[in-house]
Amino acid sequence: MKAISLQDVWLNYKIAFKENGRVISEGLSALKAISLSVEEGESVCMIGENGAGKTSLLKIVAGMLKPD
Repeated sequence: MKAISLQDVWLNYKIAFKENGRVISEGLSALKAISLSVEEGESVCMIGENGAGKTSLLKIVAGMLKPD
């Protein structure tokens, strides 16, 4: 039985910043087409560089964020 199942998950953020007095908005993809399946009793380890989306993925699994 699957404990966690994600299929084709995307997470995008909209970031606004000021440049030369103008507000500019850009999109940032934190996760792109992530699929994951974990069976009951299995362990999972996520390894990656800073900004790779590890925390964003965990927040989606925990229900703190909703994927796009």
